[in-house]
Amino acid sequence: MSSTLNSLLIVSPHLDDAVFSCSDLMASHPGSYVSTVFTAMAEDPQLSTEWDLRCGFFSAHRAMQARIAEDERALNGLQAHALRMNFIDRQYGISPPLATLAVALEVLVQQHLETTVAIPFGLCHPDHDLVHQACIQVLKRHPEKVWLGYEEAPYRNRPGLVQQRLIALKQQGLTATRFALDLDLDAGPLDIGGLRLRAISCYDSQLRGFGADDIAEIHAPGRYWKLVNEVAPAVQEQNLNYIGSI
Repeated sequence: MSSTLNSLLIVSPHLDDAVFSCSDLMASHPGSYVSTVFTAMAEDPQLSTEWDLRCGFFSAHRAMQARIAEDERALNGLQAHALRMNFIDRQYGISPPLATLAVALEVLVQQHLETTVAIPFGLCHPDHDLVHQACIQVLKRHPEKVWLGYEEAPYRNRPGLVQQRLIALKQQGLTATRFALDLDLDAGPLDIGGLRLRAISCYDSQLRGFGADDIAEIHAPGRYWKLVNEVAPAVQEQNLNYIGSI
C-alpha cells in the first residue's frame, strides 16, 4: 500500500453511502474525512416516509437522529472524521440546486488539504446523481487533486447502471480507469475485513430496509475508478503518479 494516499476526503450523499461503498478504502487509510451531503432534519418533525417506515421509524426526525448516531459509530470504528453539509434529503423536502451544491462542495475541497477526493458514481438514486454532477463540476476546476469515483452499494449491482455512467463520463470529457485496492481484507495489522464488517453492522436501521441481495452487495468489497479530466491530462497524470499501487 502506498503511504501517499493517507490524505483522503470522501463525499457521501447519505449517512451510510461512504461506509457501504468504500469502507475498505477508509479502513486502510485511518484519519480520512467523510463529508455527508444530506443530513438536514425535515421541517415537519412528524413527517413519515415509506423508506423510514421500512427501517422501523414513524417520523423523519427519529430516523435522522438514529442514522446520525449509527454513522458516528461506524466512522469512529474506522477512525474517520465526520463532516455534515446539512442539505435536505429529497424524501424530506426540495433538493438544493445543482449550482448551490457545487459551490458548497468546492468550498469543502478548498478548505481541506486532502490530495485525494472520492466521489459517488451517482447510481440509481436522484440524490446520488445530484451529488455526482456537482462533484464533476468541482473536479473539472481542481485537476490538482487525485479523483476517485466509487460505485455505490447496493445500486452498483443494478444491470447497466455502471456502464451508463461510464458512457456519460466519457461524454463529459472524463476518462475512467479501474482502480483496484491491493489489500488482503482478512489479514494484516489493520484487519481491514473486520473493520469493514463492524462498520457496516452499525447501520442497523438502514440494513432493515434492504433485501438479501442488496445486503450481500453491501458486504462485497468496494469498486473504484480513477477519474481524469482529458482537457488537463498533464496535471492529472502528475498527481496520479503519487498513488502508485494501493
